[in-house]
Amino acid sequence: MTRRAIVIGLCLSAVFAAMGFFNDMVMKQTFLFSSYMPTFLYGLVLLFVLAANPLLHRVRRGLALQRGELAAIVVLALPACFVSGRTLVHHFPGTIITPKHYNRTRLGWQRYDLLGRVPPILLAGIDPRLSREDILDPEALARKLAAAADADPASPAGRVAAAVPPEIWRTQGGDPDRETL
Repeated sequence: MTRRAIVIGLCLSAVFAAMGFFNDMVMKQTFLFSSYMPTFLYGLVLLFVLAANPLLHRVRRGLALQRGELAAIVVLALPACFVSGRTLVHHFPGTIITPKHYNRTRLGWQRYDLLGRVPPILLAGIDPRLSREDILDPEALARKLAAAADADPASPAGRVAAAVPPEIWRTQGGDPDRETL
């Protein structure tokens, strides 16, 4: 991998990130990078290999990019394709939750306890400081947040409680007379 491959790859990443966002979110066109295999990037690489690289080789032998340089450029540009458009928003949540789904629906995952071998922090789930009742009973959650805000306003729960508008506190059983919440 050479410096020019790194520079070209990073520049291409910046162009793809800007172009993907602009095309998908601003212009509302057909998604430029719509999957884990961005055909736009691979199409550009194919055109470069078939058309531009031979021309560069004819002009001067050292100008043509080598296989390793092309691979490095593609490796640097791929994350920009993933993050810039809708791909991250549409595909990443499914990727995160699939192990939990497989563990519930596939006997092999259950038999070999595959999720038991993974640190819990790497798996999707509810924060252990929250209970299922907090999610199902918003009034209890509001009371917990209010108590945390009273105990320590600088704590994460206190900051969350301070960010909740007073109208929400009234509808969720909070104290409507509190000025800080």
